[in-house]
Amino acid sequence: MRDTTSKVVTVDYKGCDSVKVEFNKLTVTFHNRLTGNFWQKTYSAHQITMDQIKDWAAGQNIQRAMPELSDNDREHFITGFTEKEIVDFFGA
Repeated sequence: MRDTTSKVVTVDYKGCDSVKVEFNKLTVTFHNRLTGNFWQKTYSAHQITMDQIKDWAAGQNIQRAMPELSDNDREHFITGFTEKEIVDFFGA
């Protein structure tokens, strides 16, 4: 039986600050330390798991740890930048 309680796990690794774990989803809080902006994104359980986040934070390559995520989502985990911030900040 799965744990249906909600809990917050502090990650504080690169752009990822914390993860709220719920029954079938993870809400990840990101902090862009360069701009100071915070934002959140919710992922379904089939997109990402807490174990995958822990594997990445422990040093596993993000592409291997989270293969289901898009390139932009992986960039959010690494840098804390949203796609719009990258365009606004770097003009890319």
